[in-house]
Amino acid sequence: MKLRFSLISRRIFLNTLFGGWLAAFCSGTFYALTRFAFPTLGKEPDFVVLNRKDFEDLANNSVKPFPWGGVVGLYFKKIDGSIIALKGVCTHMECNVAYKPAFVFEQARSKKFVMEQPHIPPKYKHLISIAVAAAVESRMCATVFMKGAAKAGVSKEEIAEAIMVARQARASTIFATAVEGFEELLK
Repeated sequence: MKLRFSLISRRIFLNTLFGGWLAAFCSGTFYALTRFAFPTLGKEPDFVVLNRKDFEDLANNSVKPFPWGGVVGLYFKKIDGSIIALKGVCTHMECNVAYKPAFVFEQARSKKFVMEQPHIPPKYKHLISIAVAAAVESRMCATVFMKGAAKAGVSKEEIAEAIMVARQARASTIFATAVEGFEELLK
């Protein structure tokens, strides 16, 4: 069945098109202004304020969890009595972290064992650790390894070069992984 006239006029079509564009523009502008006015809305806080009384009875070398925005925080009292508070989220995998003292001691024992091996000088072991941490995108590990390397006498230039080597190695693996796909694409 053919109609003699259109169910929608050109004017209605253009008015609807313009109205939709105007609604989208206003919505986008409102969203941008809201994000500008409230930049931390929905973002995890950079710091939290804790009540000291809640943590005074904590034994040395133990941890107590607390809420840090939408994730868990860990209040850690070291063996020497000093305290630190950490966000309980892994920096490169974004999974929740649980503190187990036995694991920390095992890590320390393992690191000592590796550093005592005679074939690779300690300086190179520090640089390898930094490069691996950078390659797997672990900010916390990279920072800790860099501080340890600096204390062991590794220069800033050597640390920077290790990071450049890690970047190059990572880029090479990305390129090598993609070559096969490119070859298929070019066929």
